[in-house]
Amino acid sequence: MISIIISIIACIFCTVAGVILYRYNQFSNDYYDVIDEVTDLLKAFSNYNEVLMAYSLKKVKVHTQIKLRLDSNKIIKNDDGEQVVQGLCATTVGRVVFNETLPPELPFYNYSLDHQSIKNVIQDCYKILGKGATIDLLDKIKEIGFKECTKAGLSLNNGFKNA
Repeated sequence: MISIIISIIACIFCTVAGVILYRYNQFSNDYYDVIDEVTDLLKAFSNYNEVLMAYSLKKVKVHTQIKLRLDSNKIIKNDDGEQVVQGLCATTVGRVVFNETLPPELPFYNYSLDHQSIKNVIQDCYKILGKGATIDLLDKIKEIGFKECTKAGLSLNNGFKNA
């Protein structure tokens, strides 16, 4: 119910902001710049589901910079270390997609993930949640990796040769 109300408010804000910006730029006749300005104003999301919906509707891309509201008790791990959430967190859509697959007990990983970083995520999961949850996490990471590679048109070679 709350997400419906937020969506309605966002639509009203978008319409009002669009009219104001259109009238402001009326003399330049540059309608598409107005639309870009309005959409730039609306890149804040209240939860993971809103980000995932915008991503599935192709309103945002994987590398789009966004602001996301996380739970107040959620820990964020970034390049500077760990911190507790205070308001909105600046991140990217791809990081939200990755963190959405993690168990809720793990922190929000807000940095680029390379091979070593993913090892650290898996170690954190094992330390906090144990063996069973870590196995489930590995399966989820594998699935999301294959899904995103498919979207990007990449193929993976598992090292086997045809005999």
